[in-house]
Amino acid sequence: MKSKTITYKRILNIKDFNSKQLEEVAEVEDGEDPEAAISQLMERVERKVREEQEKAICQEIEQLRTLAAKYRKEVIELEEELRKLRTEKDNLTGVEGLDDVTETPQTDSIPDAF
Repeated sequence: MKSKTITYKRILNIKDFNSKQLEEVAEVEDGEDPEAAISQLMERVERKVREEQEKAICQEIEQLRTLAAKYRKEVIELEEELRKLRTEKDNLTGVEGLDDVTETPQTDSIPDAF
């Protein structure tokens, strides 16, 4: 049997209406399973064409996790400041438990991970 050439091309749409493409050509030799060769070629092209985007997405996720941790800390600090101000108000007015704000935001509502 004669060797056979296979080609696989993938065009990946990315941000801002841009695209990235990768095309690879391979030879299927005598005795080699053509279906397996096609699958291997497709998997290789799909993996390679997405590598750069995957890295960028992972970096963005890490940045978002850092921001989430920062905001959780800020919420805790603001809640503590609010408790101090309420206590100070109660001491100055001589009235306890009459809060203008009925509900305090909880840090539990901010997810730990994405």
